[in-house]
Amino acid sequence: MSSGTDRRRGEIVTFYSFKGGTGRTMAVANVAWILASAGKRVLAADWDLESPGLHRFLHPFLDVARLSTAGGVIDLIREFEHATEAGEPQDPAWYAHYAEVDRYALPLKWSFGRGRLDLLSAGRQNRDYATHLGDLDWEDFYERRHGGRFFDALREDLRRRYDYVLIDSRTGLSELADICTAHLPDTLVTCFTFAEQAISGASVLAREIASRHRNRAIRVLPAPMHIDRSQAAQAQAGRTVAMRRLAGLPAGLTEAQRRRYWAAVEVPYQPAYAFEEILAAVADPPGVPGTLLSAYTELVRHITNGEVTGPPMLNESVRRRTAARFVRTPDPAVSDIALHYAATDAVWAEWVTSICRSAGLAVADPALDGIDPPPGATRLTLVSAANAATLSRLTHDERAQTGGPPLAAYVADVAPVSAFDAAHSARLWGDDVVAATTYLLTLLGHAGTVLDGPQPPIRYPGRAPSIFSAPRREPRFTGRGQEMRELRDRLRDHEGAALLPGGSRVAVLGMGGIGKTQIAIEYAHRYAAAYDLVWWIDAAGDVTAQLAALAPHLAVKRPSPVAAARAALAALERGRMSGDWLIVFDGADDFDAIAGLLPRGFGHTLVTSRDPAWAEHAEPLEIGLFDRAESIAHLRHRLPTIRDSEAVQVAASVADLPVAVAAAGRWLADTGRPAAELLVEPERIGSRLRWWNASLDRLRTEAAAAYRLLEVCSVLGPEIGLSIVYSDALAAALAEVDPAVTDRWTRGKLVRTLTRLALIQLDVRGPEAGGAKVVVHPVLQQVIRSRMTDTDLALTRHHAHVVLAATRPPADEDDPRGWGAYAELGPHLDASGAAGCTDPAVRQLLLHRLRHLRQRGQYAEGRRLGRSLEQTWSERLTVAEEPDAAELRRQLAYLKFQVASFPES
Repeated sequence: MSSGTDRRRGEIVTFYSFKGGTGRTMAVANVAWILASAGKRVLAADWDLESPGLHRFLHPFLDVARLSTAGGVIDLIREFEHATEAGEPQDPAWYAHYAEVDRYALPLKWSFGRGRLDLLSAGRQNRDYATHLGDLDWEDFYERRHGGRFFDALREDLRRRYDYVLIDSRTGLSELADICTAHLPDTLVTCFTFAEQAISGASVLAREIASRHRNRAIRVLPAPMHIDRSQAAQAQAGRTVAMRRLAGLPAGLTEAQRRRYWAAVEVPYQPAYAFEEILAAVADPPGVPGTLLSAYTELVRHITNGEVTGPPMLNESVRRRTAARFVRTPDPAVSDIALHYAATDAVWAEWVTSICRSAGLAVADPALDGIDPPPGATRLTLVSAANAATLSRLTHDERAQTGGPPLAAYVADVAPVSAFDAAHSARLWGDDVVAATTYLLTLLGHAGTVLDGPQPPIRYPGRAPSIFSAPRREPRFTGRGQEMRELRDRLRDHEGAALLPGGSRVAVLGMGGIGKTQIAIEYAHRYAAAYDLVWWIDAAGDVTAQLAALAPHLAVKRPSPVAAARAALAALERGRMSGDWLIVFDGADDFDAIAGLLPRGFGHTLVTSRDPAWAEHAEPLEIGLFDRAESIAHLRHRLPTIRDSEAVQVAASVADLPVAVAAAGRWLADTGRPAAELLVEPERIGSRLRWWNASLDRLRTEAAAAYRLLEVCSVLGPEIGLSIVYSDALAAALAEVDPAVTDRWTRGKLVRTLTRLALIQLDVRGPEAGGAKVVVHPVLQQVIRSRMTDTDLALTRHHAHVVLAATRPPADEDDPRGWGAYAELGPHLDASGAAGCTDPAVRQLLLHRLRHLRQRGQYAEGRRLGRSLEQTWSERLTVAEEPDAAELRRQLAYLKFQVASFPES
């Protein structure tokens, strides 16, 4: 490709939508095709990194084998990121080198005359794709790695190589969307339907561009899309609202010209395009008003300021043949299916199996049944990001062993896999169960087949749960295949007994550090699409408050948390949800504490606990150590270059304890140091904890304040709100080690340091789940406490008590605004042994907590706390401190009366 120095600089156009489902990606593909057909050098770039799909509209013209392995946007970014490990800014030529896009640009196999069209995909679709995406730290990328200079160089490279660069941006509000909408483009096409949320998102972005990025002089073109004109009244109402909210756009037009613009670029909804990703530029006849092609053509005219008024006329027979390349042609019907899929797509496998069997087809699932499929069975592979990169082209012999060519059902938006012809593939993901069922049956040669009985009871996995709250998924979760299958089977096996005590309830049991919580998190995400509601509860915290937070989602309102929690449970039991639900109680080590708060009904309850007594109240699933193969697989996933012998030794050194295996792998990957260095660490407190000692020793030497923060966290509960971690009181406790921690930004660096070393985890769920917090594994807390002398441990606990007292909410305990804060402090007061603290402020906090429990109707818990305080204080309080003892006796008397009068159920 020529450098283009003799031609004008190109223009970068971003297509953005606040919500999905607007037809944004389809618009990018069509506008790119029209521009290239008009003789322009065009690059279409897929920046929707979490859900890439631009390639699907261009697949007949792409080298499928090359597409499945080629790099793209994410690879450009990660290569630059790896090159900046030193953290020092470089000269402009250095940035320009890493910003060169031509090594990843894939040309389309089509003659555009003087023009050309290249695709820059989202990235190489392998099993590390999600990990690479999740590991991107945009704050670090911009501030430490000077990412802004990289994107400046990228913008210049794009403008130099192409006449037009069209960016398919991700939806919503994020750092990635900001790059696409503010940093890179000259023109922003904001795409929206006439739904209220879509219009609001478009108008907010337009105002943002006009105010914060005025110096960039970005042109904004509104583009209404997916408009169903058969609903004339609703369409006109939406049109009126949109034009009012986006008044004055496009700029530089008279009002009459603006009205004509809005009418001309409006992309209509056409049902025929709902079944295939087809280019309207070749499917629609040219010159016909009211088509998708006419709307895209008008949009091109405005993007090019009138230079391009449409594509050249295509010979009609060529146009028809080209359009036919997008259409699937079914093969003869199959009757026996051998189903293959990645473990993370098990819920899709359940749905596909249900549909096929309802259509009278036989399905063999070797991964689930352990039985080989019958000879001649047709291989059906479910394709997603989890297995797309590892699926290789089947050999001729393998094809001959099946009842026909291998079939692929795409259950996620990934690049086509070369092993499967487009004619033998179907797209199942989306939000339309009827369409997905039709696509699947058509692929199998059973179009129009009537399913036996009612629709199968399996929920369509292409639709996300209506309500979902769970911690972030671990992208490197490995192993535990058998445990995950058993967990799913046991929950489903008990569905018929859901109304009985303990029915459809499974307890995942095992020692600390064995991975119970990670299994529960993985299950919640892996099988989320099987439920309409997924709700995570930290059983070590205030369970009543967390159930009360669920109540509004179930359309029930009550004046107090206790009443709201009971109403939420009643709504679940009555089947208020239209489908199944999953409630997870994590860390439920005291059955009696939550016995009255366990849901019943046609849903699933999942409990994690160290207490084997749960086996009397739920179907138990015992979790053991990793087997050696699982440990090695996890280490290889973290560090692909580790030798077999080293992996075996590292796994043995931590005795296959999952949490320690993960930490060892992270340490090796982050430090780049040889495994031998880890293995020669002296024995201290047992082989299972050897790695933690090595890591903690290094942390104490290199980041003393971060280590001290971890020590304070070790005497608190495992889940610590960021309001405590970032508090001035905790900063004062750390200032003895590092005075710089008085700056809040420095405290944030300490948290990031501990997160990077896998010593803590960040849980950034919203207020409904208790707000953002850091999580320290209980086993690690034990290790850190064991490293302190008795004197240091007592001092650390006292520091923690003072911090908790200083973070007491300003509102009185009877003010509902402070209830959440008191509930958050409770587990930390217990874990740190605050009852024995002699500080008056800490005693006052404990009394306030006692009154708080009484105000909320948690009488039994209040009495347990009061009796514990009474026993401790009776031995320690002096005469001068008698007022506190008197107040304690008064509160206990109130609680005794209220327990007798209003017993908790």
